[in-house]
Amino acid sequence: MAGYSFQIVPGKQDLLDRLQAAKHFAKLQNRAKSLHRNMISRWFSCGVRGIRLPAILIGGKKFTSIEAIDWWIQATTAADAAAMGSAGGQAVTAPLTTEEVATLEAAGISVAGV
Repeated sequence: MAGYSFQIVPGKQDLLDRLQAAKHFAKLQNRAKSLHRNMISRWFSCGVRGIRLPAILIGGKKFTSIEAIDWWIQATTAADAAAMGSAGGQAVTAPLTTEEVATLEAAGISVAGV
């Protein structure tokens, strides 16, 4: 999907491998059991709603970061809300606050039509 991008900067962000990323998603969802690491691989390669989970390749191994995961969740949520709006459906989320809009736009996510 055009307009969605995030760059991982090694040294400035803590890197997570697939297993660590799966555990981080479980922590975000308050789940006792983590996601399977292959799901993270699918999100690296295929994405969700056309938006791939940002990854960086180091020594033949893919890594992501907590910041990239946070960005990706916001981007896929915004894409879902935009798709629901264009399809005539109603979003189940509350309207974005001014602070949330500022955060998304600072991350390079346009929310003008959401």
